[in-house]
Amino acid sequence: MTAWTTSTALPQPVPSRDVLFAADGRRDDAARELARAAAIFESWGALRYRDEAERELRKLGRRLHRRTAPGEGDGLGSLTKRELEVATLVSHGKSNPEIAAELFLSHKTVESHIRNIFRKLDVSSRIHVALAVDRASLEEAEPIDG
Repeated sequence: MTAWTTSTALPQPVPSRDVLFAADGRRDDAARELARAAAIFESWGALRYRDEAERELRKLGRRLHRRTAPGEGDGLGSLTKRELEVATLVSHGKSNPEIAAELFLSHKTVESHIRNIFRKLDVSSRIHVALAVDRASLEEAEPIDG
């Protein structure tokens, strides 16, 4: 008679190569694997997993710089989609903390976007950003026939 035993223990996840590399002191190899994973996840549109890989990279003291698609043209057309969102909120009188909360960004990220907006629009104040956004809105509006 043969007795079968069953295990009630759940399977444990197998550590990934980046975890093994880091545990083994091979931080450069771990960072390379995490950067590769982040790029693959981004190409698949798996942004949650890309963000997780990037968090692990930061734990290793590394940063992965992603570039957003540049805008086309000049003026507001030179802004990225996110910069245009920030510029529009600036034109509505929102403060940096309010913009950060509305777009789920850090305060530092909002500051970075505003700095880029100032540079691209060649302005030095939020008022000038608001004027540029308002002017562009007026230009897009169709004239009223009388």
